[in-house]
This record gives sequence, structure tokens and C-alpha cells, in this order.
Amino acid sequence: MEPKLDFKPFEVAGLEQQRALFADCFPETIGQPAALEPHYRWKFHAFPAQPPSYEYGVHLAGEMIGYYAAIPYAYQVDGERRVAGMVCDVMTGSRARGKGVFAKMGAWATGQMQAAGVDFTTGYPIRPEVLPGHLKVGWKVVQTMPIYLRVLRTRALLDSKRLGFLAPLGDVAALGFKVLPRLLPGRGEYTVQALTVAEFLDDAGYPAFLEQWLRSVPNALVKSREFLQWRLGAPQTEYRVFVARDAAGTMVGVCIARNTELSKVPALALLDVMLLPGHRAAFRALDRQLRRSALESGAEVIATMMHPDWAREYGLPWLGYLRSPFVFSLIVKKLNDALPDAQLFEPRRWHTMWIDSDDL
Repeated sequence: MEPKLDFKPFEVAGLEQQRALFADCFPETIGQPAALEPHYRWKFHAFPAQPPSYEYGVHLAGEMIGYYAAIPYAYQVDGERRVAGMVCDVMTGSRARGKGVFAKMGAWATGQMQAAGVDFTTGYPIRPEVLPGHLKVGWKVVQTMPIYLRVLRTRALLDSKRLGFLAPLGDVAALGFKVLPRLLPGRGEYTVQALTVAEFLDDAGYPAFLEQWLRSVPNALVKSREFLQWRLGAPQTEYRVFVARDAAGTMVGVCIARNTELSKVPALALLDVMLLPGHRAAFRALDRQLRRSALESGAEVIATMMHPDWAREYGLPWLGYLRSPFVFSLIVKKLNDALPDAQLFEPRRWHTMWIDSDDL
């Protein structure tokens, strides 16, 4: 007889088992902030909504072998606010893999969220081996989002490939990408400020900017002050916000960034870029400030993740951002049958970047 799996809402009283499961499934995070209890409590118990998260556990003979969680992000879809369960930290213990636990857990957990009134779920897998388990229980791949890199220096990048001796030549090539943006017009009509998160959240112009930006994108995450205060408040992390203003001093562009390491390469990662219609050229001014900040902080690349259509819209190829082979996917599962498929499964409707996920 096949052992009986016990599915139930996760209780914090079982956090010790959950943390052990996390270390088993994500050993690369051991010793990092993401593996510590304060990060868990921030992510799943501090989000500005009720409930702040949806958490579920799977047990076998009293042992926790699976965990499934989602955070209730607010999206604006065709002008209406919808609740999306942003699925993250999905785990199946190493001894329980290959037995169908992942798919069964996903079907049960999303069913629970559907009963709770969640309209749809989102996920951002980069590992292809997890996709079949999602697709088996009704998820669909909506779009792919490559990581784009603007190379500023090449020492760490080439060292990671054991080609450090080529760094001088690589830096000469990177210099060419430094000169290229200066040949493009339209940069001088914008000014850019580099702000702390607190300074940005105090800016009186942001709410009006956000509402105007939301009207320009069919499906977009509602990045309210409350959301950003939570999202940019992760323990042991530091973010900066770059704001572009037009000649009248009006906020027309926002870019959120943080320093990190990507495959051992020091990077300035762009979590989000928002530009108002008619002001796409403002990214040229933002890029100049981003490059300066990256170099001052020791970063060797500027990295961002977005759909190729948005990369072209913002002019990334012409600013020297190179498409890398690393690709995330946006996957969606519809839970509200009243939502038309066309609203959720058309790639061009979405504006998604790292900020939509729990990454970085």
C-alpha cells in the first residue's frame, strides 16, 4: 500500500522542520540571510495584506517532506485589482523526489488558494526540471525573460571561466559599450536622482506616477508605497532607487537596484524599471547614473531580467546590454474562472521583472 500523504496548512510551530527542509532543498543558501529565521518571518509574516501569506505543508509519517507557499501580490489586470498568489519556496525533500509529491502538493495547495479567493498564481522558475510538475496541475508558461548584462569590467567574469588573462582585452571591449550611449540623442532632457528607499517613499510625486504607469500596462504589479516598504525591507539587504525627472521636475522614470553577486560576479541588479509613455528615452539618463553607481560600488556588470519586447522598448541593446543564456519563465495558473484566458496568457500584456518574484 502506498504511504498516505498528509496535506495541511503550515503552522509556525513546525518552523524547525521547515528550516531543515529549506537547507536540504537550497543548500546554496546555507549561511546566507535567506536561510535565516528573520528572512522567513519577513517574507511570510510581514506582507501588508490579510492573510500575509498562504503556507502549506506535506507530511509523511509525521515528517515534513514538502512545503508550498505564496504571497498575495496585488495586480492590476485591465484596470481591475486582482489577488495573485506569488508562489515561492516550493520544496520537496531530497528523499521524497520522483514520487509525484511535487505535483500532488501543487494541486492541493492551489486548490486551497482558489477556495480562499486568490484569482491566479504566478511563478518564476529558472530550472527546467521543475516545470513538468507545474504544467501537470494546470500551470501555463506565459513568457520567458532573459537576463541582460551590461559589462563594465571583465576580471571577475573571465576569472569565473578561468580566462582572467584576457581581462585587459575584455575591458577594452567594455569601453566601447561605455562610449556607445554617448552617441545617442535624448539624454540631456532628464535629470536623475539616486535615493535611499526612505527618501523615495517620502517622495510626494510617486503615487501619481504609479497610477499613470499602471494605466500604461495591461497587467502590472501594484507597487504601492506599502508594497515597496515591505519588498525593499528584507533583512540584511540594501536597495537604491533612481528617479528620472523631466525638464519640469515631474517624475517620469523609476529604477530599483541593489548590489549582489551573480555567478560570483559583482553586479548591480535592476529589480524594476518603470517609465511613463513618451519618456522611454529617460532610460538613457538612468543608465548613465546606474553605470556610475555600479563602478563606484565595485560592480563589474549591470544585470536585469525582462521580456525581450520591453528590452527593445527601453533601448537596452543600443545601450550595450547583452542577452545572456540565462532565462526565467513567468508561469501562471488561473484560479478564478471568471477571468478570460486572454487576460492572463497573452505574453505582451505583462510587465514583469525581478521585483515581481521573490528573487533578489
